[in-house]
Amino acid sequence: MSITRISKVVSLSILIGTISLSIGEDDRAQRYLMRSLAGDYKVNVVAMLKQYQGNEKSTVIAKIQRSKEGKTRQTVLSPLHMQCEYLDDGTTIQTYSPDDRTLIVQPSNQSGPDLAFRTPLIEKNYLLKTEASKKIAGRNCVVVTANSRYPQVPSIRFFFDEKTGFPLSKEMISPNGDSNQEYEVVNVSFPSKLDKSIFKIEPPVGYETISYAEPTKIGSTSEAAQLLGFTPTIPTQIPCGFRIQRMTTTKKSKWKALCIKLTDGLQRVTVYEWIPEPGESIKTGENRVIKLHNGVNIMIVSDIDSNVRNMLIRSFLVFADRNAPVMLTSIGI
Repeated sequence: MSITRISKVVSLSILIGTISLSIGEDDRAQRYLMRSLAGDYKVNVVAMLKQYQGNEKSTVIAKIQRSKEGKTRQTVLSPLHMQCEYLDDGTTIQTYSPDDRTLIVQPSNQSGPDLAFRTPLIEKNYLLKTEASKKIAGRNCVVVTANSRYPQVPSIRFFFDEKTGFPLSKEMISPNGDSNQEYEVVNVSFPSKLDKSIFKIEPPVGYETISYAEPTKIGSTSEAAQLLGFTPTIPTQIPCGFRIQRMTTTKKSKWKALCIKLTDGLQRVTVYEWIPEPGESIKTGENRVIKLHNGVNIMIVSDIDSNVRNMLIRSFLVFADRNAPVMLTSIGI
């Protein structure tokens, strides 16, 4: 199963799992975002959604089944080359790819809530407001817009089901005012019961299981250097309100890389640093930018605006300090 396919499936999980809270003057917006952050819908959900990707707006169609306890199964139906099953039971994430006949098992993201870290960033970086209601999939929606205090960062518009708080659509609004829909639920129901068998993946005979352990959390650049064999580059100044949330590296991997998670509270960015192998080539794409700095590849991956990605990677190239602490103060540059 390709890394690209995994990232697309994981991005779908974020749509129906955790969306952050922003506290502001609009109490109604706050309440709906808080409910979404907690995943506190108090209902079972079965939904069909369309996710739109890339400049050409290719469409991924998926079925979402989520229990009121938070267990989630996603079935990617099309396009054919991305078909797969994804199950998050709160302890592990299982992703089965029928084309590759592989089952990937890794720790669940639900085990590490990050509300305490992200909430003050959202308060600092975003302003909330509710807008005129709208119907999606026949449901009345509460429309909440989170406007970034940084003009380079796109604003986000959420469409929450008025009765349950379940997110039915999401739009990104560029600095020039263009609106791009990321996904939309086209059919949704809230059944009183879901069969327990839904939350079990049983691949056919002959499949391969690939397991990934919990990544090793890094507390300092010196600790990372000991594990990786190189000293990573850490910026002392990060633009647009972003902060380093965590640094990790895999416990067992031939590809020794540092993974840095950045967030401004709502937007998420992943940075990878590694020493390239001779002749190594990395595919670039719409959602990534890569630079070689002091013999180390630095790659930023995010669906955020390309101008912001370039600003972020510039902070790694220009404001680098290999002795910097992990927790850094961000600035607006």
